[in-house]
Amino acid sequence: MSPTPVSNPFKRFWAVFSYPKGLKVFFLTEMWERYGFYVIEGLIILYLIQHFKLSDTQSYAILGSFSALAYIMPIIGGLLADRILGYRHTVMTGGVFLCIGYSIIAVTTHLTPLYVALGVVTMGTGLLKPNVSSLLGTLYTENDPHRHSGFTVFYVGINLGTVLATFLSGYIVRYLGWHNSFASASAGMVLAITIFLFGTRHYHIYDNRPINTNPIKIGLAYLLMLVLIVVSAFIIQHEKIALKCFIIISAATVLVILGKAFTSSKYYRNRILAFFLLVLLSVIYWALYFQVFFSLNLFTLRVVNHDVLGLNLPTPVFIGIESVGIILFGPFLGMLWHRLRKANRDPSTPMKFSIGFLAICASFVILKIAMILTPLGQHVSPYWLISGYLLIAVSELSLSAIGLAMVTELIPSSLVGMMMGIWFVCTGVGGKIAGLFADYAAIPKNVHQLSQIEHIYGHAFNFYLLVTVGIALISLVLTPLIKRLINTPATEKYGGIKS
Repeated sequence: MSPTPVSNPFKRFWAVFSYPKGLKVFFLTEMWERYGFYVIEGLIILYLIQHFKLSDTQSYAILGSFSALAYIMPIIGGLLADRILGYRHTVMTGGVFLCIGYSIIAVTTHLTPLYVALGVVTMGTGLLKPNVSSLLGTLYTENDPHRHSGFTVFYVGINLGTVLATFLSGYIVRYLGWHNSFASASAGMVLAITIFLFGTRHYHIYDNRPINTNPIKIGLAYLLMLVLIVVSAFIIQHEKIALKCFIIISAATVLVILGKAFTSSKYYRNRILAFFLLVLLSVIYWALYFQVFFSLNLFTLRVVNHDVLGLNLPTPVFIGIESVGIILFGPFLGMLWHRLRKANRDPSTPMKFSIGFLAICASFVILKIAMILTPLGQHVSPYWLISGYLLIAVSELSLSAIGLAMVTELIPSSLVGMMMGIWFVCTGVGGKIAGLFADYAAIPKNVHQLSQIEHIYGHAFNFYLLVTVGIALISLVLTPLIKRLINTPATEKYGGIKS
């Protein structure tokens, strides 16, 4: 079913993407939820280094574990929604946890409460994030041609929240201090909860995973959440234990995916295996992408000239440039996918992933050229960084937005919640690897000369560029195989998912 034609060109443009109507609810919910999250994600490493005086290596480890857990927890959120709490109830519970976590960060001045607050935020993110995407997926039929364009615009909403967070938080810190900036994250989450609660009621968006009526199961679900908050705080604080935990989580995730694949009919097995290969590739992508918040964030602080068009921009604002690119390019890329699909020329999902890898590769080429052309001991022009971030935006649209749609498109409906969680788990593993990659760019505390700092970053960019070229080539080579797996004939569906 196509959207109803609209005479006004702008409304006609939006109608293509706003079908079904519930999309705007999830768009705004994610926008404000992401505002809160990216206030923390964009500021925390600067806060640890400038306020708590931690080293680069210590700060990368903390941010790596926090980022990883924030994306790994969705596997728990997806399972709880599927089995006990339902999508809607789980989203609301996650929102409350996020409000609490951000409020603690806003008032604490010590590291231990900060670790606990970060643990609360990871749990809240795990409950909310996968289930908003899963709810959006339920609004589309299996072969709805608007699915990819709808998820692309949904992704624009996510990045509008990121832009608000990175642009506003830097100025709030500059003029009102760290804690007022963190308090604004809690306020953003209040808006997200309000929009979700009243929007789903207004548009009669029904939950196809209703809440379990057994009070014991509900109680155990909440007990599990509290235990995981404590565990998360402990992992964030202890790097060696964190590494062991993430290795175990990664291995368990692989076993779960393969277990579901090989207990399914040929049709579903092949599609789950296609999902598995794309997820493996995405892990390395996220390890490179998250450098925006890790090494590139500190590179911007120390090496990049902050004067843009006569304005002196706070460091977090540069992160927002990437999200501006998402907002500028997202609707047009979504429209492009839609039109190409109507003409039967839409690139396959694995080819879109390859486009994403090539774009992030090009971004690191630009950053490396910037380092080569900038005389040693001088600050790098911000326009090099802006150009690189805009290319990262193209890469993210080609991979992450399509990845969200891929889960709801390839995975059987009975497994969507769990596999959406696994998609975020692999993003999280990439986040932890990002912390390890960032160590190549760690600046020792005794190094202060700009020329020495630039030399270290130059070597780090060599490494990042080598990895991006390698993963782009691997993705292109695997694309034909993944396409064959996805295009398994529907006649092979017989048997469904085995119990």
